[in-house]
Order: sequence, then C-alpha cells, then structure tokens
Amino acid sequence: MDLEFGHGFIPRIGEDNYKAVDRCIGPADLFTQDSLVLPWAIVDGAWAESRPELLDTLKLNQTRLLVDTSGWRYRYAATADIKKLIGASWAPKGVVSTADKVQCRELVAGSLRAQASLGADAYLIPGWMPDHASEDLRSAYEVTLSEAGAMNDIEPRPLVAFVGGHTRGLDQVARLLNELPHFISAVYVQLSPVTPIRVGPSKLEAITGIYQHAAALGFKVIAGHAGAVTPIMRALGIDAADAGLATGETFDRSRARRTSKRADDDASQGGGRRSRMYFSQLGRSLAATEVERLLAVPAAAAELQGCRMPCHRFRSDHLIERAREHSLWARVQDAQLVDSLPHSMRLTSVYERLRAQRSTISTINGALETANMEPLDIKPVDNHLAWISRTVASRSAA
Repeated sequence: MDLEFGHGFIPRIGEDNYKAVDRCIGPADLFTQDSLVLPWAIVDGAWAESRPELLDTLKLNQTRLLVDTSGWRYRYAATADIKKLIGASWAPKGVVSTADKVQCRELVAGSLRAQASLGADAYLIPGWMPDHASEDLRSAYEVTLSEAGAMNDIEPRPLVAFVGGHTRGLDQVARLLNELPHFISAVYVQLSPVTPIRVGPSKLEAITGIYQHAAALGFKVIAGHAGAVTPIMRALGIDAADAGLATGETFDRSRARRTSKRADDDASQGGGRRSRMYFSQLGRSLAATEVERLLAVPAAAAELQGCRMPCHRFRSDHLIERAREHSLWARVQDAQLVDSLPHSMRLTSVYERLRAQRSTISTINGALETANMEPLDIKPVDNHLAWISRTVASRSAA
C-alpha cells in the first residue's frame, strides 16, 4: 500500500477529543449533510488499547490509522507516573536504556504487535528523542529499525520510522535520516522543542529544511506536532503534519522528564466551553478564556462569528460549545484549500491568506485598544509572512 496522506492534516485523537471527532465523521443527521474528508488520523495507542471499539467510527469512515505507542517516553523514569502508558501491553518493566539492545527490541516488538491488533494501516516504529543537541542515537535506531524489519508475525504494512531530533542539533537528524534502511516508507520527524506558531522565520526555515531533506531522500514525511502550519507545510512540499484539535500544537521533550497537570484549557474531556478553538481567520488557536474576552467586544466578536461549516450551521449554542469540532473542520478546510491548488500556486495562495489574517488581527486589535483591552500578538503572523517571503525570494533567485 502506497502512503498517500491526502490533504495533509492528520489529527491526533485520544481520550480528550474522540467524541468530537465522532460527531464530525459519524452518521449525518438532519443538520449535518456534509462529510468530513479525513484520510488519516493518529490515535493514542494506550487509550485505544483499553477501548478498541472507539476506533470503529474512524474505520467505518475509511480513515486510515497510525497508532502512537509513545515508545520514546519509556526512556524516562517520569513515565512511571502515567498510568495508561505503564498499563499498556507493550510497556517495559522499567526504564529503557537506548544502549540495551534487548530492551529496545522488546519495546519495538510489543509496540508493533499492539498496533497490528488495533488495525493500524501503517506501523509507527518507536524511536527516541535525544537528551541533548549533540547526542548521537544512530546505534539505537539501528537496533529498533532492524527489529521492525525482521518481524514476521504481524500482517505486513508500510513502516513509518519515528525520527526524533533536537532543533539545535539538526545535523544529527540529517545524519540519522541518511542512514535509514530502504524498507522504510515514511518518516515521522519529531523535533524538540518546536512551537511552529511562535518561533521566528530563521528557525522555521531550518526546521523545514530537515523535513525537505527527508523528502529528498525519497521518504513520505509527517512533520510531528506541526499541524498548526499544515497549509504552509503543504505549500513547501511536505506531505503531512499532525496536531491535536487546537491542542498538541507544540512539542517539548523536556516535559516527559516531569509530571504535571494539564492546563485548564486542555483538560476538558470531549470539548465544550473550556476547550481551545482554532480560527481560520486568525490562523491560530485561542484558549477559551481568550475567546470569551474577544467575544465581549462587539467589533472583535464580529470577526470571529459567522461560521457556516457543519460544526455551527443551524446551531444556536455558544461559539465555543463545539470548539473541537470546529477546530477539526477548520483545519481540514484550510488544508484542502491548499491541496486543491497546483503546486506552482500554493506559496502565493498561502502568502495572501497570511496577509488576510494579519488584516483581521489588526482589525480586532483596533477594537480591543478602543475598549482598553490587551491586543492579540501579531508577531506570529509577521514571522510566517517573513518565512514565506524569504522562500519565495530564494526560489525566484534560483
């Protein structure tokens, strides 16, 4: 089976949002006749293993599945505090050392067998995150990848290698990518720390360069936790990017070393008035408290309201009552708009869309300033405009 990721936005699905996803792709009702195009999804393996029937709606929708077993987390002692990971069928007895070949092989074998039992359409081979920018993990990857390639007790499926890297050690990531075996179909490149909606244009260029390097080697590429900039990634030739539904849009490996409670805006099970929400007209997600603040200013509210997608059409409930459904519909729609264009038009289209988003944010900020309220940060969209402008200029020069 060839890996084709469709429009390129891959939602991460787990306990906190599966109900919202079900409502988006489940049987149509009187008010929801449109169908959501969702070619692929990444599901939380530890959550799905305890209730595999919750994946039925996705399978009936013909959404192909990747199962994330969070193998890299077992390198850290703090993972023992995460009940669902310790209780998973593939969980090791203790902390895994990347130097211990037996432990590495057992983790890979257990993970792939669990993915097969859950009906994964491609297997995500567990990988590792480096502890520091210069750590060389190629020997550990050689063990895990060879184990995956040798397994013959699971149904054959395309293999996707999890490739972890530090954003200050991109040369190490490139060397690792260069040595991946030929039987790997795709790479899931997870860099850390990465906050695509916040970082500057130079860092965005460097990160994108690694994704493009992987693509040039012949791999399909998923940009890990970079779903917040899926349209730009698609315009730059990257196959796909994943993120949660207005959550999970950043990644920092250092958090795995410590246990902490989720932020209040991420804690709601299945959505509702405490959920974050993505707005296409802004090009970013906002916390529920921030949305409420903007809705209190009529001129700002006018820029956010008026959604005509199935998440809000014919519904009179509060705007963020269906925050996660809206975030999924809006992310998919944004990705489809870029994917529908010829490759030669994508960068220009994304640039014009960013300019429109900047104009909308400026309008909202004018209303907020008139109301003596703190304006929205306009720097993220300026960073993205600079990023795209540099790319267009470099291609024109070439």
